Amino acid sequence: VESMGIKELVMALANVQNIPQRDANAPFFFSIDHCFPIKGQGTVVTGTCLRGTSTVGDNVELPALAIEKKIKSIQKFRKPAKKITAGDRAGLCLAQLDSGLVERGVLAAPGSVPFIWAAVARIRRIRFFKGVCRTESKLHITVGHTTCIATAYFFGADGTICTDLFEPGQQFPYQEELMPRPHADINELEPDICTEQFVLLRFEDVKVHCQTDAMVIGSRLSETSDSAGGCRLVFHGRLVYFVEAREKKELADIVQLYKIKQKTCAILKVESPSSEKNGHHYEALASGLFSSSAPMRQFVGLKVQANTGEIGTIASAYGPNDKFKVSFKTGTMVRPGPEALYLRYKRYIFRPNKTMYQDEDCYFKDPPVKPENLLINTPSRKNKKIGMKGEKKTDKDKLEISIVQQKKKNQLPKIDHNQ
Repeated sequence: VESMGIKELVMALANVQNIPQRDANAPFFFSIDHCFPIKGQGTVVTGTCLRGTSTVGDNVELPALAIEKKIKSIQKFRKPAKKITAGDRAGLCLAQLDSGLVERGVLAAPGSVPFIWAAVARIRRIRFFKGVCRTESKLHITVGHTTCIATAYFFGADGTICTDLFEPGQQFPYQEELMPRPHADINELEPDICTEQFVLLRFEDVKVHCQTDAMVIGSRLSETSDSAGGCRLVFHGRLVYFVEAREKKELADIVQLYKIKQKTCAILKVESPSSEKNGHHYEALASGLFSSSAPMRQFVGLKVQANTGEIGTIASAYGPNDKFKVSFKTGTMVRPGPEALYLRYKRYIFRPNKTMYQDEDCYFKDPPVKPENLLINTPSRKNKKIGMKGEKKTDKDKLEISIVQQKKKNQLPKIDHNQ
């Protein structure tokens, strides 16, 4: 019998084999898959060494039981050994351990596997999951040999690869849901075109023990495959950061997730304290942003943005009602009208107070109204009724009609367009 292609097959397999990078210098971590007693010897646990090195006589810890035991002997494939290292399959004989307490679990160097209340994971959506997974929904989270309920907060996805490493204190915009994959027919073997994102997992009333860089799987085990969007597995990934804080307020400085809030109001009058320059005005009188009972002094100094893009500052209150003055130091092209002024600010979801925070992320990059659209010269229309049948309305007419409608709704004072 003549063999054909055996050498080529061996070479092809050698070229595609993946040799994992094992850290033999890290703290010892051993995954237990079976346990049984030996009379007169002790209890034997079998499994795989995933990290580090251990020798006969070392003390090891079972984190789930919070106990330490000494290694009496080691066997690898029924042959005695003095030590094991990352990648080895072995059986460890432990002294004075009740085998009924252990089925599957973890054996590790004492103190190397922490108990955590929360963690940040870098994840990728499973392509067979077709449903919607909202932020702050509860999922079954599997980490190591533990499966428990956790609340998920998604962040860090922008439609591209999530290449940035997570660092405590970094700011991320709040995501309403787990972002979908960019392509329906994407291949799991092509990670360069897969969308990755972060998730903060807050475990419900239970501490979870796991190693650094542990694999994590999010699922909806309580639902049927049909109600879960065709697949009950939602995402998979690895832990990148442990969080020891339990309460939301303790998470505020570690994971800074924020929402952009927005309020709009009307500009009643725009004027210049000295003189107009090229159509730019320097002060505006606005109304409707805050309630009349709110103390105005706490809002003085906040930045507001005109619908034409200019940034102004709330200068002071104006009268006893909800009117206030806005100062535009660099000028503005804004005109009186409803929804002409925007107050945009950040609200951090883990901070108990409702303080308004502002920075460059709060401003429009593309204003709703283009300033060049306001420079159209229109003929004077004195003594003509706006909106006369068969008459074409100009931009100024449309603006006046919208102001009249807003005035009827909110009882705004009469606006002087000659200012």
